Amino acid sequence: MACGLSPGGADVLVGADRLMQREGIDPGALAEAEADLARRGRTALFAAIDGRIAAVIGVSDPVKPASRAAIAALHAQGLKVAMITGDKRETAEAIAAETGIDQVVAGVLPDGKVAALDTLRGSGQKIAFVGDGINDAPALAHADVGIAIGTGTDVAIESADVVLMSGDLRGVVNAFEVSRRTMSNIRQNLFWAFGYNVALIPVAAGVFYPLFGLLLSPVLAAGAMALSSVFVLTNALRLRRVEAPMDESKAPRAAERGPATETSRITGESDVNIGDVSTLSGVPVKTIRYYEDIGLIKPLRSTNGYRSFREQDSHKLAFLGRARALGFSIEDCRTLLELYEDDSRESADVKRIAGEHLARIDEKIAQLQSMRSTLAHLMDACAGDHRPDCPILDDLGQSSPGSSSTMR
Repeated sequence: MACGLSPGGADVLVGADRLMQREGIDPGALAEAEADLARRGRTALFAAIDGRIAAVIGVSDPVKPASRAAIAALHAQGLKVAMITGDKRETAEAIAAETGIDQVVAGVLPDGKVAALDTLRGSGQKIAFVGDGINDAPALAHADVGIAIGTGTDVAIESADVVLMSGDLRGVVNAFEVSRRTMSNIRQNLFWAFGYNVALIPVAAGVFYPLFGLLLSPVLAAGAMALSSVFVLTNALRLRRVEAPMDESKAPRAAERGPATETSRITGESDVNIGDVSTLSGVPVKTIRYYEDIGLIKPLRSTNGYRSFREQDSHKLAFLGRARALGFSIEDCRTLLELYEDDSRESADVKRIAGEHLARIDEKIAQLQSMRSTLAHLMDACAGDHRPDCPILDDLGQSSPGSSSTMR
């Protein structure tokens, strides 16, 4: 919801249908347009000027490419998936149909997600909640297991029990698999430890001596206990070989992505959002936005205004990330990227840029070596005892005021 004044002094009100109803504003003929947007999975926002409806705006949050595959994998593990959202039911059901979600709880206000979890838990089921926003923090803390997306807000991360390092929902599938294998390993170790002790403690205590003359030497008993510990530890180390059922570093196949987005239908390419291209390229989201601002990359923009990245954008970002790691300046990166995309380039141009950069690195190294040599000489001259005289302070005090900035 946003309220304000236009430059002309008119009252402007922007928000969902709930806001319009609260303010007593009739959507009129735009109500049908709003319902159509909801059926297409868009969230409708009305704009009113001076108490009269002026426009309806459809916005949407693109579904992550791997969401369908992740939900299908959760189903394969015997889990049910529900979505709690503040969107209208029509919008939520359209998204659920696209991704294969089992149950939808729609129209939930920010403070209503905890109550929604209690409703879902009413049948005695355990609840794992996945979220990334500030409004998700109470629900993450209230769920049996709170799973925060690593690219989300700090509040959500602090409230969760588990934090996924990437923004890929396939990490949820991997987390469940690792947890299941870990608990199975713990049960195996407990069974072995209890069984081992139940079998050997009576022998060590001499219970069978009156009947069979059987005793356990203390040396053998100590060895048996050590063997038990070795077995438990070796069994636990098998978890190092657990493989993630879903590879988060790979882009999902077309069959896993679900229906094509509007942009991909136009271009015929597999497009991903900014979070996924960040995972694929290893470049942080903030850096990607900065590269876009300065024109190093130019993602597509869908009709709803969201960025859509192609495979070549991922290659560009990985290229830029490597160049920046080698210390190339932004302008050098721009030139190198142009040469990289130019089939008629000459390697001499690339070598020239690399040579100039190498010369700057050598100059910096020489400066650092000079600084190190001077500092090492001063440290050698400093006795480092309780006397007040100190060559290091004396050298710093000899600097002229004009040779350095005055600190305040």
